[in-house]
Amino acid sequence: MPFITETSIYFQHLQRSGNRTIQSYGDAMSTYLVHHGIKGMKWGVRHGPPYPIENKKVVSSHSKSSDEKHRLTDKQKRIIKIGAAVALSGIAAYGAYKLYQTYGPRPNYVGIRDFGLNIPLADTIKDYSDKSITLKPGTKLQRISRYKNPDYALLGHTYVSYLFNDNVHYKTGLNQEIIWKSPSTYVHNIKTKEAIKVPSTKYVASVYHELFPSAKDQNFRTTMMLGFLNRPTKGDLIAEVSRDRAKALKKELLNRGYNAIIDIEDAPGRTAPLIILDTSIFGSDSVHKLGKLETLFAKIMR
Repeated sequence: MPFITETSIYFQHLQRSGNRTIQSYGDAMSTYLVHHGIKGMKWGVRHGPPYPIENKKVVSSHSKSSDEKHRLTDKQKRIIKIGAAVALSGIAAYGAYKLYQTYGPRPNYVGIRDFGLNIPLADTIKDYSDKSITLKPGTKLQRISRYKNPDYALLGHTYVSYLFNDNVHYKTGLNQEIIWKSPSTYVHNIKTKEAIKVPSTKYVASVYHELFPSAKDQNFRTTMMLGFLNRPTKGDLIAEVSRDRAKALKKELLNRGYNAIIDIEDAPGRTAPLIILDTSIFGSDSVHKLGKLETLFAKIMR
């Protein structure tokens, strides 16, 4: 409360001099001090509304810290962590892919031309690739299948891939084929117990020619395309002949020490998908269902 002393009032005018206020009332005059404050106040400590006041909204001098202002919810933090993990996984996988492309085996396995139906195989063998490979024990193979627990011993052979670009291709392709008629697709990650020995396509064509001297180039390719498929052939004469010839070719190659061949049907468009002729070389086999996120990632990486 202000503390004021005064005399009778007639008229007033104000004059200011330093910290004193002088009031004059005609012939009567008194000098007094005016002080505004509250009990217990201290210099430099403000109580009451902070300043400045803008648009009738109090701007607090003790506002929240920037961390408190921008604090994220637990849900937002989880989303950021998941996004970061996916991004880092993608970058790591892409880096591994590029590294493998640079330093991994990338032979031109086929390098062949398309020929007419009646061109003798003896005339086209020279156009096949003469490059062969050997994969060491413990090589990681991948197979895309409609079966969670395939019986590899049923036929004794199966299709696999071991290069990154082949793996992602089959993840985005086979699971969408209408001929599968399967609601689910599974990814099998297989480790080999023995080395994989793969002859060149020129060598395979030569062995085929030895077995079937009058074969046309088209006969060889049809055998390679249909003969190793796990698909019903009853009533399909071409498929049945191809399967019989594939059995003979497989037996001869195994006798010569080879346990895999190049999948010629797919090799021109990719790098080196394989047909394993002896599945007894398979060791561990971990399997999981192919999901939409994994398929999307494969499409991006292609």
